[in-house]
Amino acid sequence: MAKRTREFEGVEHTDVVRLSSRRERRKSLTEWVKDCHNDPADVLKPYFGLAVIALLLSWAPFWPELLAIGAVFLALSQGSYARKLWDAPYRVPMDLGKKGFKDKSTGDVGAGVIYHGVGRGAYSGQEVWSAAKDIQTHRMVLGGTGSGKSEEIFGLVFNALCLNSGAIMVDGKASADTLNSLKKITRLFGRDEDFLTLNFMMGAKDFYGHSEVKLTNTFNPFSMGSSDQKSTLMETFIPPAEGSNSVFAQRAMQLNKALPRPLTFLQERGYVDYNPRLLTEFFQLNNVENLVWFGRFRDKHGRVVSLPDEGKHEDFLRLKQACQSLEQVLLDLPGYSQVMPKEPPPMIDANDTKIAMALLSGENEVEALSREMIESYRKLAGGTGGGDQNQANETSRAEVYRQWGYMTMSLSEPAAMLTYSFGHVFNAQVGEINMSDVFLNRRIVFVMIPSLEKAPPSTAALGKITVAAVKQVLGNLLHKPLEGDRRSIVDASPSKSNMPYPLIFDEYGYYVVEGFSVAAAQARSFGVSCTFGMQTPDSLEKASPQEAQETLQNTTLRHIGRFVGGEDSNTFKLIRGWGSKVMTPVSRGMKVDQRAAFKTTRLSDEVSYEEEDVIKYADIAGQQDGQFHLIVGTQTREGRIRRGESRTIRYTAFYTGGVPEVTEWRLNHFVPVKSRDPESIEAIRKRDRQEKMLEELSAEGIKEWSFTQADPTRRYLDHKDRDGIAVLLRDILTTLSSVIRDERFRRSKPKADTPIEVVAETLKNMLESGIVSQGQLDAAIVESLAALDSSSGAISVNREIDQLEDALKARYADSISSAGLSATDSELAMAAFGVLIDQPLRVARRTALRNNSIRAATLNTGALLAAAE
Repeated sequence: MAKRTREFEGVEHTDVVRLSSRRERRKSLTEWVKDCHNDPADVLKPYFGLAVIALLLSWAPFWPELLAIGAVFLALSQGSYARKLWDAPYRVPMDLGKKGFKDKSTGDVGAGVIYHGVGRGAYSGQEVWSAAKDIQTHRMVLGGTGSGKSEEIFGLVFNALCLNSGAIMVDGKASADTLNSLKKITRLFGRDEDFLTLNFMMGAKDFYGHSEVKLTNTFNPFSMGSSDQKSTLMETFIPPAEGSNSVFAQRAMQLNKALPRPLTFLQERGYVDYNPRLLTEFFQLNNVENLVWFGRFRDKHGRVVSLPDEGKHEDFLRLKQACQSLEQVLLDLPGYSQVMPKEPPPMIDANDTKIAMALLSGENEVEALSREMIESYRKLAGGTGGGDQNQANETSRAEVYRQWGYMTMSLSEPAAMLTYSFGHVFNAQVGEINMSDVFLNRRIVFVMIPSLEKAPPSTAALGKITVAAVKQVLGNLLHKPLEGDRRSIVDASPSKSNMPYPLIFDEYGYYVVEGFSVAAAQARSFGVSCTFGMQTPDSLEKASPQEAQETLQNTTLRHIGRFVGGEDSNTFKLIRGWGSKVMTPVSRGMKVDQRAAFKTTRLSDEVSYEEEDVIKYADIAGQQDGQFHLIVGTQTREGRIRRGESRTIRYTAFYTGGVPEVTEWRLNHFVPVKSRDPESIEAIRKRDRQEKMLEELSAEGIKEWSFTQADPTRRYLDHKDRDGIAVLLRDILTTLSSVIRDERFRRSKPKADTPIEVVAETLKNMLESGIVSQGQLDAAIVESLAALDSSSGAISVNREIDQLEDALKARYADSISSAGLSATDSELAMAAFGVLIDQPLRVARRTALRNNSIRAATLNTGALLAAAE
C-alpha cells in the first residue's frame, strides 16, 4: 500500500474527528433499568444480571433470597404496563391506547392516529405517530428539490383517507406524477367518485370550443358567499396603490366593493349566474347605467329584463337599495351628473354564447349572427354614417368614459384572465367543484398550478384564487346563529370531527397569498389542518415579511428534509433555532501513550458540559430521499415534574409508492343543474303538463275515446259539464277544420253546443280516412293545449274522480246491505245516493277540474259518505 501523502492544505475526510464519538453517554443504574423495560429486546437484561449475581453470592446467607425479592419488586414496579408511562418518539399510537398504554408526554392513553414513518438514530425502529389534534396546529414541510417533500405529503393524504376524511392539495409543479400518486391512493380506498381535479394547465393550446378529452372539473368561485366575500376574492388581484396611480387604485377598490352587491341580489333572485363573465359585462359603463338607473340587464338565458316594465316593482326597489353604493361610484365620476342618461343606453352584450350556438346551428345562423353583430355595433356608434355626429354629441361624456376606464383598469386584467384564459374552468354557470361541499363531505381535490407554463404573476394569481376560495369557505363556517339549539350550533361544527380536514399547499412559495396566515391561525377552530410545503421559508416573504412571520408562528410541526443552502444561510439559522440548544457531556482532550510499542490514544478523563445545537448542518445536508427531522414542542416527565422541551425526531417518512398503479385515468363527469327563476319554472311545469296530456291524447287514444263516448253505458263524462277532454276535442277539430282541404270536413267545424258524440265521430272519421296526418294532429293538439292550459291534467283528474265515485258507491251499497234494512228502506236509501252523493260529487268534480287538484274533492265526498252512513 502506497504511503499517503498530504497534497492539500484543507482538511480531508480522513482527518475529521466527529464530535459524536467524543460525547460521554453515561446513565445511572435506575435509568438503565427503565430503558431496558422500554425495549422488548432488553427487558430480560436486568433479571439475567440479578440471576448471575445471585449465583455468585449463593454461598452468602440470605443474598439469593434478597435478590429474588428484589427481582419481584422490580417486575411489579417496571413490568406493570397498565400503569407505566411510555416514552414514544412523539405520541403513543391509539391502538395501544385502547389496551391501556399511556403516553408519557400527555399522561393520557395513547391517541396517535397519524403515522409519519420509522425513527432513526436514538429512535431507530420505533414508529413515529402524532395525534389528530397535533396536526390541527398545522405543519410545515421544508426541503430542497428531490428531498421527498411530496412523498411525505402523500403519506398524510393516505392517513386522511384511512380515517375516512378527504384532502385538498394544491401543487405548484402541476406534475402528472403527483396526480398519479393521488389517484392510486384514492383508488385503493374506493374513493374515485370523490376525487376532483382543478387543472390550470393549457398544454400550449388555446381553447375556443370543446376539447377531445375532459381537462378539468369546473370551478366557479363566485357561486357562493356574500357580496363582501366576492369583493374580497377579487381584492387579492388588485395591485397595491403606488405613486400617481393610487387614486385610480382606490376607485377600483370602491367599484369592487359596490358592484358585487346588486349582482349578488340578482343571483339570489335567480336572474343571473354570478361568474367572471358576468363581471366583465358590467365593467362596461352602459351596462352599469342600465342596471342602476333603469333596472335593465340581460339574464342568464340571454333575455333583456326590465324590472319596471315587467311589473316586478318589488324586485326593482330592492335592486335600487343594493345599487346605492354603485350609484355613488357613478356620481363621483367627474362631470357625470351633467351627462346622466335620460333613456336606457344600448347594452353591450357578451357574444361568446351566441357564437357557439350559431356555429352548432349551421352556415345560415353564422351569417345571420355576423350581420346582427355588425348592425349592433353601428347602432352603438350612432347608426350608419352618423358616427361622427354621434361622437360630437357625446363629447361631454368622453371624460366620463375615460375616468371609468381608469377605474376598471385594475380589475380588467384579472377578470380577463379568469374569463378568457381560463374560461373553461371558471365560466361555468354551475361549477362541478363546490368548496362548501368539498369541506363538509370530505372530498379529495387536486389543484394543478403550472409554474413553468405561466409567468410568475399568473401563477401567483391562480394560487391566490384557489387559496382565497378556501379562505372564503372558512369564513362561511363562522356564520353560526347565536340563538337556538346548542347541538346545531356547537356540536355540529366541523371541528368536532375526529380527523381534521387537511389543506395541503405544496410549493406554497410560488403562490403565497397575503392574509392567509389569518386562516392558518383560525382554521383549527373549524377542524382544518394546514400543511405548507416549500423549499425555503424565505419564499413566504413574497407576500410580506409579516405574512411570513405569522405563517411560521402558526405551524407547530416542522418537517425538515435535505437542505444544502449552507450553514450561514437564513434558512439553516432558522432551523437551528427551532431545534434549540442542549447541555451535553463532552471529552475535549485525548491522551497518547508514548511508552507503548505502538502509540495508542484514549479519551481524557476530564469531561465538561457544553451547550450544543441539537441540529447540525451535516445532518440536514446528509439526509437521503425521504429522511426528515421532525421538530415539535412537547412535554416530558421527570417523576412528578413536567417540563416542556423542543424535541427533534429523526425519521424516514411513510412511503406510499407500493400502492398498485391505476392503468386507466378518468376525470369525474357531472351534469350541471342550474337554478331556475319563477318564469322558467312555470314554463317547465306548463311543458310537462302538455307533454303528459300529449301522451294521453295520441291518435289511437282519441279513437278509443270516441268509441267509448258513443256508448252511453261506457261514456266517460257528460259533455254538458264542459270537462277538459270535451272542450279540448272541440278545439282540436276546429283547428283541423281550418287547415285541411277536404270540403266535407271543412264544413264540419263544431260549435259550442255540438254534441260530443258528433265531435268524436267526426274526428274518428278524419283519422281513419287518412285526411289528417299524425303531424297535423300533433300540431293541433299542441295549439289547443296552449290555449287550454288551465284545463291541463283534466283527464287524469276525471279518472281519479271516476274511480272514487265507483269506490264510494260500492262502499255505500255495502253499508246499506249490512245495516239490516228492509227491501223498501234499502231501495229508498239507494235512491238517496243520487241526492246525497252523486250531485255533490259533480260539484266536486268541477272544482277539481278548475283547481287541477283532487284533494278537495276527496275530502268533500268523504264527509258526505260519513253523513250518509
